[in-house]
Amino acid sequence: MDAERREFFRVMVRLPVRCLAVAADGSASLMMVRSVDLSAGGVCVVTDRVLGSGDQVRLAFQVPDGTLFKLEGHVAHTDVLPDGMRRYGLEFAELTPATEQRMFKAVFEQEQVNAGRHAHVRMSVWEPVTCRADGELQAFPAHALQLSADDLQVITRRELHIGERLHVAMADAGLGFSIDAAAEVVDAQQDPRGSHVATLAFDGLDRITRSSILRRAMEQERRERAGE
Repeated sequence: MDAERREFFRVMVRLPVRCLAVAADGSASLMMVRSVDLSAGGVCVVTDRVLGSGDQVRLAFQVPDGTLFKLEGHVAHTDVLPDGMRRYGLEFAELTPATEQRMFKAVFEQEQVNAGRHAHVRMSVWEPVTCRADGELQAFPAHALQLSADDLQVITRRELHIGERLHVAMADAGLGFSIDAAAEVVDAQQDPRGSHVATLAFDGLDRITRSSILRRAMEQERRERAGE
């Protein structure tokens, strides 16, 4: 599978997966696996079974809309987890256009479900933020601690007050998005070292930025649950 297909967006999903390990002589043996995530190019599963890179597998699983997929694939990468289980990235063999389209649809619909379920999931970050209070010309520095599609938690040396209005800017430092938005301080506390930790509620981010934040937050949650 080429590099382009490996860049397909993955969604965190638990699916019953029937997985057969295919030996060199063509014989197959059933594996007990649980899925971690799914993309239009492959599926990630966890099992105690030992497989090698390139080993062939046969997969059968049903997505939430009832569509049943029966696919061939191979082991693309392996990670050994702290509990001794193994996490395999299984890449699908070349899909027909119709099957690939159905897979795209299944992944997209699961993403919408996850977005609704995790609308307020926060991702941990440590990124510089520039803030400017309404009516002030001078901006002040802060650092982002937690980020969701609705709000941002920052730490700064400047005292902040509930109800204070700010303009917030955070550059794209590899996250895949930047933030340039108005916000309101909805919570403010001072830590023992004198810094101020505040939660800033956005007035409303554009759809693309919200979607990007949700995807990154869900990806971080997926990795944490998978033990990465």
